[in-house]
Amino acid sequence: VYHTIREIDQAATGAGARVSRQRSRLSLRSMAKILGVSATYLSDLERGRRNGWTHERCQAYNEAVKQSAL
Repeated sequence: VYHTIREIDQAATGAGARVSRQRSRLSLRSMAKILGVSATYLSDLERGRRNGWTHERCQAYNEAVKQSAL
């Protein structure tokens, strides 16, 4: 259950990121390695369980998805 707008935003950001990663056929482990985090940490980010979407992390995530699509 979400209690704040921030928690809803976290979950929506993570869900969108997960869909993008899956569509680009990048595994959770591959993306985690690119971002320099553990697969567990990334999974928590994508599920909205953790607040760690920094500007830099979002940029790296998006770049990896773009590169994978080429």
